[in-house]
Amino acid sequence: MKNHLCIGIFIFLFCGVHAQTPVPATPAATDPINGKIHYAFTANHTQQLVGSYTSFGGDAWIPMGKRYTLNYNLRFGFPPNGGVYLHASDGLFLGGLILGHFSEYKVLSTIGFLMLFIPEGVGYYVGNGPNKLHLSVNPLTIDYRYRNVPDGEWSTMGGNITARFHIPTKNDPETFISPFVGLVANYGNFRSFGLRAGLSLGFHTR
Repeated sequence: MKNHLCIGIFIFLFCGVHAQTPVPATPAATDPINGKIHYAFTANHTQQLVGSYTSFGGDAWIPMGKRYTLNYNLRFGFPPNGGVYLHASDGLFLGGLILGHFSEYKVLSTIGFLMLFIPEGVGYYVGNGPNKLHLSVNPLTIDYRYRNVPDGEWSTMGGNITARFHIPTKNDPETFISPFVGLVANYGNFRSFGLRAGLSLGFHTR
C-alpha cells in the first residue's frame, strides 16, 4: 500500500512539472477554467498511521467567482481487513441520515435536504490558462466504516488539505486529468494523520 502511495506522489510531481510549463497569460474574463463547474471520477489511496485504504467516487467543484470553489466529494471503498468504507462531506452524510430517518417530518426533512448542499471545504485556482494548480482546505468531512463484527460500525469527522493539478487533455479541452496529493486527519486521533494521493478524470461546463 505504501508503494502505491509513493507511485501516486511521483505521478503528481511529474504532472506538476508539466502543468507549470509556461503558457500565455489569459484574461480572467476569457479563462477556459475559471468560473466553471468541474466534476470528476476519482481514485484515491490514503495511508494513515492506523492503516490504509483505497476508495473510488466523485468530486465536484462549484465556482464562487472566478477562482474560488465550493468542494464536494463522495467515495466508497473496501478496506484490506474487510467491511465497507464511505467518505463524504458532513452535510451530505448527516443530511442523508436525517432524510432517511425523519422524512415524514416536514421541518426535519427540509433541514436534511438543505444540509446536502453544505460543502466539505473551499478551494482556489492558482494561475491563468488551462493548466492550473488547485489548492483546497476541506475541514468538514466524515469517514464511515462498517464491518459485520462486534463494534464494527463507527464514524469520525476529519479534514484534509489537498493540492491538485488541472491538466486538460490534448484531444478534448473540456476533459482534464487531475493528479493530487494531500494531508489527512480525523479529529481527536493523532494516529489518523496521513497522506492521500490519487488521480481524477474530469470534465467542466462549457
